[in-house]
Amino acid sequence: MAINLDYAPGATPLDPDEAAGLIPSHIANHAQLNEWELANIVAGERWAFARKRRNLLETAFVRRLSRTMADLLLVLQGAKRFSWGEANLVSEGMVRQSYLDSLRAADRGDYGPLLIFVRS
Repeated sequence: MAINLDYAPGATPLDPDEAAGLIPSHIANHAQLNEWELANIVAGERWAFARKRRNLLETAFVRRLSRTMADLLLVLQGAKRFSWGEANLVSEGMVRQSYLDSLRAADRGDYGPLLIFVRS
């Protein structure tokens, strides 16, 4: 009697060295290993996307809130609100670039460009 060493694609059993390092001990063949790996990749991508989206939303909220709080503080002190360049700060263009440059300067401790921008 001959031993059948032909297996369907993915049904090849894992050899003892391959199986030894696996934490999920129920995996017995390459198809199960591939399925397990794909499920983990998909779960990791979902986690990363959700985290990135949350971070983007938090950043947008903090930036908008910061501008709103600055304007509120000015109004409460009887001063005129900032103009913030009087343009859409999201659309690409010179106003947005000037805004970003002034924020970067402020991050380095140079608030002059930002003070000029918010009154432009």
